[in-house]
Amino acid sequence: MCIWQFDFRIYVLTYVFIQYVCLFFPLFCLPLQYHCNRMNQRDMPYIKRQLDRVAPIPTSHGIGVKQVLLAGDETSSAVTQVAKSSLIKGEKVEEHIHPTMDEHYLCFSGEGILWVDHQRIAFTKDTYVLVKAGSSHSLEATTDVSFLTIGIATE
Repeated sequence: MCIWQFDFRIYVLTYVFIQYVCLFFPLFCLPLQYHCNRMNQRDMPYIKRQLDRVAPIPTSHGIGVKQVLLAGDETSSAVTQVAKSSLIKGEKVEEHIHPTMDEHYLCFSGEGILWVDHQRIAFTKDTYVLVKAGSSHSLEATTDVSFLTIGIATE
């Protein structure tokens, strides 16, 4: 048996195994698909993501989940991240500050209270809020809430 045949058999077995795992354990494969999509799109002149194919991951604040549509290392701009985030009623992102990043919020659905420098802002469907760098802010979900966040580095 030549080396090529051996390598090809390993390739086929690996491919079949991955397809089997993805068929019966789809949540296992979502992060793998996200990583493969990121690698494939690095050399392209654009990045396209389907939200239903982006795996939800925990937020950096440890509350809620997010689906990262664009990470900072995928662009040469000042964008640090674009993500759809979700909080369940009663969840609260504790007060924090981003010293060198503006954070843009756009509410898709639900309701919450966004506190910016101790000022209360109603966060409801179709509401856009810019939290400027250096401002303390927190977000509390009064219902299940879904929103877009865009981070832009200021320095």
